[in-house]
Amino acid sequence: MHMRWLLLALFALPGTLWADAAALTKIEVSPPDVNLETSRDRQSFIVQALYADGITRDVTAEAKATLANPALVKLDKNVLFPLADGTTTMKVEFGGQAVDIPVKVVQATIDRPISFKLDVMPIFMRAGCNTGSCHGAARGKDGFRLSLFGFDPDGDHYRLTREINGRR
Repeated sequence: MHMRWLLLALFALPGTLWADAAALTKIEVSPPDVNLETSRDRQSFIVQALYADGITRDVTAEAKATLANPALVKLDKNVLFPLADGTTTMKVEFGGQAVDIPVKVVQATIDRPISFKLDVMPIFMRAGCNTGSCHGAARGKDGFRLSLFGFDPDGDHYRLTREINGRR
């Protein structure tokens, strides 16, 4: 019981070591600039708070982001989507600190073609198809093999489209 009162007294004292050490020194946003190309593009960002005591904390969910020109970019939580071509800035604020991030959008209305490496391979990875316990095993599975974790996308494309006639 006495320990609880002691802790409360220490935290209640103004100017204690903890209050000074926990002072926010600056915020950083990654990436430092945003470049969106084609209508399928998107970019997420992370906000980190740096404190005087050396602690770094992810404050993305608590930070406030506003766009100078919201007609160019759609902001959904911490993800930016292109709407129209142009340049603008995104202001990110947290704890009295602010950072301006340049945003550039080009070819916002152009739909890039489907890419095996950029669109299909991530699906294999997410589904676990190219892991060691599935088709990424040394001998594959059920007569079909993919490169382990997609290290050889060109070989995987060949195996999918040219090897073994049938279902594939």
